[in-house]
Amino acid sequence: MAKLLIATSAVFAIMGAAAIAQASPQTAAAPVVWQGGITITSVSKKCGDDLGAGDFAVGVFRPRLGSAKQASALSIFFARSAKVLTRKRGGTAKMHGSGKYVGTLIDERANTLTGFTGKFDFALNPNNPGKKDRFLQIIGKIGDYSNISGCRIKFNGAFARR
Repeated sequence: MAKLLIATSAVFAIMGAAAIAQASPQTAAAPVVWQGGITITSVSKKCGDDLGAGDFAVGVFRPRLGSAKQASALSIFFARSAKVLTRKRGGTAKMHGSGKYVGTLIDERANTLTGFTGKFDFALNPNNPGKKDRFLQIIGKIGDYSNISGCRIKFNGAFARR
């Protein structure tokens, strides 16, 4: 029942996010983003019981396009918490393939933790998304998720450009 409630909340969150995105004026300097759903496909035991395979989240993916100054980022919104993972500087600053991230966490008690790090491995389809790509799929792995040493998650995300 709890997973149904979380999934229902996530659907309403997606609908609300889509409505806001459609109603919000876009400026010329606004970064290109893809919004959609993320399904957790596996979770290591070190993560504890708060997250499990089949859990659903709303996601926003912002790739670094061209000479943009912002590094790539993936935001993950659950019913009671949120994470923002940003590609650490160095290399291409793009968040596909393997690399390191720096994260921000807002937990179920509205506590904020910033600056934790971990590793990611993302396969994007298309591999190098651009402004003309309407849809994006990410199959990924995130290490030290939620700043928990040894906590590894795998996910599959489906996104549409906004």
